[in-house]
Amino acid sequence: MNKSIVPKLVSTMQQLIIDPRQQILDPWHWFIAWYDMVPLPSMLVILEEKFFFQMATKGLMMIDRKISGTLNVQQTLPTSPFQSSENVIYNTINNHSVTMSSSNFISSLKDLLEQTAMQYNVLFVPIRNRTFQGKQIYQFGNHYIYLDDNVIFCYETNQYVPISLMDLIKETIVL
Repeated sequence: MNKSIVPKLVSTMQQLIIDPRQQILDPWHWFIAWYDMVPLPSMLVILEEKFFFQMATKGLMMIDRKISGTLNVQQTLPTSPFQSSENVIYNTINNHSVTMSSSNFISSLKDLLEQTAMQYNVLFVPIRNRTFQGKQIYQFGNHYIYLDDNVIFCYETNQYVPISLMDLIKETIVL
């Protein structure tokens, strides 16, 4: 079953085109028809690795194109320090060139946090022997944070939640 049917189901899911205007669900129905015969782990792997990954990639590319189009308009308007930080974050995360002097070069989110902490005179230090899910815990002002895949997670209400750099700075400066 895994040698003959699963590869065909994989190709069917790769060929499925999501278009809300003219959606053709035949490939999806063909895939679901095998639900009772193909082992559940195989079905999940196909969905996770082929379908969801493909759709998430396409969605993120669409969002990236939309943001790139609006950033050019926003850059002509007067910006606050937070908005300019967001643009630097966006360009850094998406590996666009960021023009800065060599002393201010940002190579990672951690470097961006260090630079931002210095800019706003906020304490940013790693906490010794403290990790969460294998990631180093840092103190940023009065907040405990960790970094995972270019996302900042802040400890709030007994759990770590994603937070933007702008929101983290606002909360730190207000406190």
